[in-house]
Amino acid sequence: MKELRFKKEHVRWDRRNVTTWIPYHENGQVYNVFESGFSNMVEMFDAIEKRHPNKELLVDEAGNRLTFREVFESARVLSRALLDPTFSGLKRGDRVGVCSKNSFEWIISYLAAVYAGMIVIPMNSWWTPRELEFGIKHADCKLVFADRERIDRIAQVPKSSLANLKIVLISSSEESSSTTINEHHHPVVISGLTVDTMAGWMREARTKPATMRPETPITPDEPAMIMYTSGTTSFPKGVVLTHRGVGHTCTMNDKVFAEAESKMKGPPRAILLCVPLFHATGLYAVFFNALLAGRKVVIMRKWNAEKALELVEREKVTHFTGVPTMILEMLASPDLKKRDISTLKNIGSGGAPPPAGVAKSVSEKMKASPSQGFGLTEVNAVATMIGAKDYLKKPTSCGRAVPGVEIQIWSEEEDHVEVKRGEVGRIVIRGPNLMLEYWKDAEATSKCITKDGWFKCGDLGHMDEDGFLFISGRSQDLIIRGGENISARTVEEAVFANFETIQECAVFAYPHPTLGEEVGLAIYMKQGEQPPSLEEIRSRCSSSIAQFMLPTGLTVFKTKLPRGATGKTVKKDIKEMLKNNKLDNWTVHSKAKL
Repeated sequence: MKELRFKKEHVRWDRRNVTTWIPYHENGQVYNVFESGFSNMVEMFDAIEKRHPNKELLVDEAGNRLTFREVFESARVLSRALLDPTFSGLKRGDRVGVCSKNSFEWIISYLAAVYAGMIVIPMNSWWTPRELEFGIKHADCKLVFADRERIDRIAQVPKSSLANLKIVLISSSEESSSTTINEHHHPVVISGLTVDTMAGWMREARTKPATMRPETPITPDEPAMIMYTSGTTSFPKGVVLTHRGVGHTCTMNDKVFAEAESKMKGPPRAILLCVPLFHATGLYAVFFNALLAGRKVVIMRKWNAEKALELVEREKVTHFTGVPTMILEMLASPDLKKRDISTLKNIGSGGAPPPAGVAKSVSEKMKASPSQGFGLTEVNAVATMIGAKDYLKKPTSCGRAVPGVEIQIWSEEEDHVEVKRGEVGRIVIRGPNLMLEYWKDAEATSKCITKDGWFKCGDLGHMDEDGFLFISGRSQDLIIRGGENISARTVEEAVFANFETIQECAVFAYPHPTLGEEVGLAIYMKQGEQPPSLEEIRSRCSSSIAQFMLPTGLTVFKTKLPRGATGKTVKKDIKEMLKNNKLDNWTVHSKAKL
């Protein structure tokens, strides 16, 4: 987009002055963006490395450590292989997937792809072979960096879908330390697939010129990555995020939070990485913020509240960001009083709305400052933030719009009609942090983004007189289980595909005290057919959908499921029946119980 003219504005936000400017674009959309900031991610990485070259950046449970300079240098070495056609056969703008558990190598692979001017695909490491096949084909991936477990799953994808795909094995930090990364050779055969190794690439790429970069600079409106989100459709949607959008969110965090944090006294800043990097919370709220603020990132292999508290003590962790479930489990852990967590200064939540009492419990029991935010992948993770005194005063709010982002509450029936303050309506968001589009889905893009740039996110809420946003509800077809989005339609299709004897089914969210929501299933059988057990449904569907999507609650209706005037199943009626203990044969799986 061509910027025709601009003017400066001084915005008062979160008790700080932030200078923004307003570019006027050719399409008539007007956005608040920062007067100075990161125009692309490579520029951001270069600036960050200069700030903190010798600080520790990555630490794993085994105690392996890398500095900022070591991480970025490793990424640049790997990017030489991506830029050299004799290694990768790729060109600028090709899609590169990263699919593994959180590790040093995940981060280095991701950074390398950005350095090389590729479009990165942070792939869900919980995807089944069927979902991996969809992601690889839908994104037109030319290369995937994957760990052993993910390669075993990719091997189950039909070979025709892998015809043009190059696979590179990355060893996870729990299997080999960074010091042994160059001892491996390539290619190797895993589960019948011939794959290269990241270690072999890096060894040979060190002989290439250190100055290798894309021939022309990366422009702000180039796609930086495609992040997949479940949303409410049968398959995940690919959210195309530009360097401008990522840069705006990171510049905001840099100016508003990182600058203030750099002036704080006390131990060196460190944050626990306990959520997946393929999620916006893990990538933005934990990793990108750590880069900007010069924090050490302590990588957990697998979530466990007791292990988390142990790492907080061992690595003197100062910041924690996770889904509300994790915070609740730490608060309930018997180790909370046994561990020295006095360095912990801030505990943030994201991914799902936390219970109202969490902020007070964090403040009183953990002696830390609570915070939370609201955002979606489509808006580069952040739309509102709230913390400290404001959060304790308004514990059910998710905060005010961050600088450069506009939020309005529209009527559910009509676009561009704002409701009164305090009234519930559809939440809409506008700003330079908005996605470019849904990959290969012009229809879905046009449905959720208006011509003047407002994103209709589907969540319902209201805004108080002070401008604080409160989430009231969301699409009934989206379940948020422990911060993980689950498409109800995806689960329903899996049930129908595996049980021809089921006439009707409806998947809905039911409340869970720590996960927030769990997956409930209502079924109505064809005449004369016997209903399957919950365990049988989970067993058969486990090959079609990820483990966390499997239903943990089941009710069998003797009559057809409740319907509205249009003939559609009314899931809110089923939820109301459950709430009032009026559901027949309601069964809960042991995994859903505390």
